Amino acid sequence: MADSKRSSQNQLALVYSERWEKIGANLYKISGEKATEALPDEARNNEQSCRAEAIYCERRIAELDEEIPKVNKELESEMKSKKLTLESARGKLRGASWRLLLCGVMAAVGICIIAWSLGASFYGNPLLLLAVSIGGTLAIFVCMEVFLMFLEPLLNRRQFYIFNTIVAAVMVGCFLAGFIHLSEARAVQMKINQATQADSMTFESELTDLDKLKRELDELSKRGMILLFIPFEWMMGVFFYISSKARRRSKPICKTAQRRDSMIAERQRVSSKKSFLDVVDSKTIETNINKGIEHERTRGSVPIMVTVIIIILGVLIASLLLTGSASGGMFRSNPEPTYYLVGLDLTGSTEHDEQENARAVIMIIHSLKAGDEFQLMSITQETFSNPEYMVHHRMPSRAGYFDEEIKKARVRITKEFKKKWEGICRERPATSIIDGLCMFSHLLLEREGMKRKLILISDMLQFAKNMSPEKISLGGDEILRKLKGEGLIAQMGGIEVYVMGASTAGVDAKTWMGVKRFWINYFNNAGASLKCYSIQRHWPVE
Repeated sequence: MADSKRSSQNQLALVYSERWEKIGANLYKISGEKATEALPDEARNNEQSCRAEAIYCERRIAELDEEIPKVNKELESEMKSKKLTLESARGKLRGASWRLLLCGVMAAVGICIIAWSLGASFYGNPLLLLAVSIGGTLAIFVCMEVFLMFLEPLLNRRQFYIFNTIVAAVMVGCFLAGFIHLSEARAVQMKINQATQADSMTFESELTDLDKLKRELDELSKRGMILLFIPFEWMMGVFFYISSKARRRSKPICKTAQRRDSMIAERQRVSSKKSFLDVVDSKTIETNINKGIEHERTRGSVPIMVTVIIIILGVLIASLLLTGSASGGMFRSNPEPTYYLVGLDLTGSTEHDEQENARAVIMIIHSLKAGDEFQLMSITQETFSNPEYMVHHRMPSRAGYFDEEIKKARVRITKEFKKKWEGICRERPATSIIDGLCMFSHLLLEREGMKRKLILISDMLQFAKNMSPEKISLGGDEILRKLKGEGLIAQMGGIEVYVMGASTAGVDAKTWMGVKRFWINYFNNAGASLKCYSIQRHWPVE
């Protein structure tokens, strides 16, 4: 008890301290630096207010001291008249509340039973079915309640319980009969299922009379549901009546006890407040008001300091951003731009791989960075004599703070590629990769000072210059010697080469491996660095 009183005193001290500090802050807002001069008068005024509050608390304590004994007598009288203790009344009230909740659940089940039984009669009218189900359940429920309410005064307590016991036994019998009817309905349903299956397997003369079985099933189902519904509603009505009666009996006692407890708690609060106000003096009040004045005085300079700090930080950040913009984008410049030359095979042998090849080109475009140069050329029979420059772009040197410049450039290049792709000629029978590599090597060697990458999206099957995959596979070394003697091996020193989409379609494993071996030797003789030779088209290559 002493600890509780001490805690209450501490809370009151905190509340009044905050109140007086707010008074001090408002005084400073109104009077400014003259607030200190007005401090003694303000403290005395608040002391007088505390004394007035203490007098009111004393009067309220006296009123509660008169009312609490009266409420106690009223509570004792109610408990005596109803032969209940306070604990038993509270227990009965809780039990009655839970039973009423259970009645609500039972009512919902009853609504579902009626809806299931009447569903066929209200087909297509769900709202009407719901209204009838709810209305029927509530009507039967109210009838049970009213019947029991009028019956109880006519019978004494013993007769009323005997009557309910007899009715309960009858309802148990109805329950059992309902379940029996439902089990019979289940047996009829099984017969209907068997007859339905036999309908497509036996002669018509041997079929069961389905209409008769269905009528019997319907009758058994309805009878069973009625036998279950009536005892269910009776039990729900009895439950509700008993619960309501127990609630009406115990609730007044609980309400009176609650009123008494609230009055006792109020007296304790008022008594603690009076005890605190009795010891408050003007010096304590003046100290707290002065705290509020000082707090408001120092708080006024904080927004200015914060504003100054924000301005300084803003200037620093803007300087960094502007400096970054002048040097090509803050932390987003590309120290080693790359020249990407992509050779895309457009001949008939790659017709079945068109979509995959196009997706590979788009993947390469989406990997471009600031300062990179991208050039896309076709590989055909006339790659050297009639080169086809499909797309040629240089990426912006500044990426942007969120790569927005790079993203815009990638979108532009992708759109241009798709436009070209839709208009290209598909009737190109032969492939001259060797002539194409000679053309590509000249373009690559012109980009000195950049990292250079040659990406070939092709099946790598040469069909020009009296060559074929079979000849290359069997006589690859001799062909290389001949090309070297004619000066047709491209010069690719310092160039990275990536072969993607080297398809196996149309060739056997021996021929494909021979073609691969030929190209590996070719690029070694050209001085290139062959990074991959893959059937797949994944980019970037790990």
